[in-house]
Amino acid sequence: MKKISFALVAALFVATGLFAQKSPVAGAVNMQRLLAGYTEYQTALEKYKGAITPAEEELAAAQKKLQEMQEQGKELETKKANPALSDDAKKAAEEEYQALAVQFQAAGKQFQAFQAQTQQLRNQSRQQFLLPLELKARETVSVVAKDKGIDLVFEIAPVEVKQDENTSFNVFRGAVLYADESLDITDSVIAILNAAE
Repeated sequence: MKKISFALVAALFVATGLFAQKSPVAGAVNMQRLLAGYTEYQTALEKYKGAITPAEEELAAAQKKLQEMQEQGKELETKKANPALSDDAKKAAEEEYQALAVQFQAAGKQFQAFQAQTQQLRNQSRQQFLLPLELKARETVSVVAKDKGIDLVFEIAPVEVKQDENTSFNVFRGAVLYADESLDITDSVIAILNAAE
């Protein structure tokens, strides 16, 4: 009888403990919209773009030059294969092709090196201009969540899908399949971040 009473009391304590636990409260943040609405971040984004744009333009010009050289090489290959050409003309086309191949190889190495430098510049600029503000935004999400009694915050990224000409709806990218608008604390976080400026 004591064993049954003890088991009953233990079960009662476990059940009481389960009922006494608070249900977790969830919230959601659209980080893309948050950063788009965060004015200091947008200013930093312009600085970031200003820092990397010249290098990216130079990289695009180098890539275009490589493509032009590649086209020139194809033209020379076609010219070399022309049976109507004299042997001297074929030899000249072959020499021109070989010289172009050497130039192309050197330009390709320069392009790869410049591409690596540009990527390094992107990373450094991102760390300098954007990362501190992204971290500040995440910290502010935590502050707002605690202030609103939210235990768990999901990142939402709605994507508008058009069903037909008149009907569209949002679907969520990532792990969140549905989030009620009342869970979205994005506007509260944006307001706090912009007020801190």
